[in-house]
Amino acid sequence: MSGGKAGVNMELLPFLSSSARHDLKFLAIKYFVGLSGTVDGRLFINSKPVYVDRIIELASDNVTDVVCEAISCLVNLAGDPNGVNSIMNSQLAGQLLDSVLSNVVMKGCALADALAMLLSNLSREASAAERIVDKLIGADPPTTLDQLVQVMCLVGFNQMAELHFLAPFLANLSQVTSARKYFMDKQRCVIQRLLPFMKHKSDVRRQGVSMILKNCCFDYEYHDWLLGPEVDILPCLLLPLAGPEEFDEDDMEKLPADLQYLEPDKRREPLAIVRANLVEALIQLCATANGRNFLRQSNTYIIIREYHKSEDKVMNHPMINNLVDILIGDEPSPTLSSNLKELEVPQDLQEQFSNYSKEELKALSTGTIAE
Repeated sequence: MSGGKAGVNMELLPFLSSSARHDLKFLAIKYFVGLSGTVDGRLFINSKPVYVDRIIELASDNVTDVVCEAISCLVNLAGDPNGVNSIMNSQLAGQLLDSVLSNVVMKGCALADALAMLLSNLSREASAAERIVDKLIGADPPTTLDQLVQVMCLVGFNQMAELHFLAPFLANLSQVTSARKYFMDKQRCVIQRLLPFMKHKSDVRRQGVSMILKNCCFDYEYHDWLLGPEVDILPCLLLPLAGPEEFDEDDMEKLPADLQYLEPDKRREPLAIVRANLVEALIQLCATANGRNFLRQSNTYIIIREYHKSEDKVMNHPMINNLVDILIGDEPSPTLSSNLKELEVPQDLQEQFSNYSKEELKALSTGTIAE
């Protein structure tokens, strides 16, 4: 950034304060929203902790339009890992999180969508997600995970906001072990409440929920419960991958009831990233012998076989091939563990999966608010 612009930014600093006159602090924060909409602008703001502190300060201002602009600026900054670090390292980060978490679950909060987007962006970094989870499940939290799940699942809770971005926020939290344990607490029925959202019209919600399901399936000790009647996760993973294909009676009867005799106009999940999450979840469910047998007995293969023919995203093919190989392949030698997670993965395959994960991360949507 040129010295002239940097000088202008420093001149605006006194007005980037709650104690400044209303019209002046509004113009100042509005200028920084525009600045945060560019790569160079975000780099500059992140390099000056005082700017980040002042923007966070204005996010709790007593003037609504100033707060709105400050939140927009933070959403943009949090779209980059450097911005997340700058915000979370601020001395005001704890105060910001308390405020955002309290207000996003407040009925009638007009800024709830922007707040949900901010939480989604902030929590993409693992360290930030862990810090947020610790706050949510710690002593005397400003908001609880129970409240967040309830608000996300209660469609129409806030007539002034859609709250779709609570789904990717919760998905980001599910990368933390303690959050997954909450999601799969057998007494809370959280997973069961999330499953219907795989049919929701919102791409953001479906993507978020599919990622939660995928992350939860990494914990193989819960597989029998997930596949059992209490959750019955398999039909919810397979249905979005199923098309209108007809099967013979023998194959049809082996399928879960929800997969039988689908409508002739049945369409598959339109988002490639959601389809990838579902395939990865199915792969994880194949980690144990019980899981593999259950998927085979449920005729999972024929759904995946037909889905594979229609998949037009090349990046999804290696995962589908992997799943097919597991479903139709032989069981591991008796001298080896029946848990595939305990088998050694060749280096070339590790690199292949690592590269795919990087592509998946690029595909994830990041909320940004334009000037």
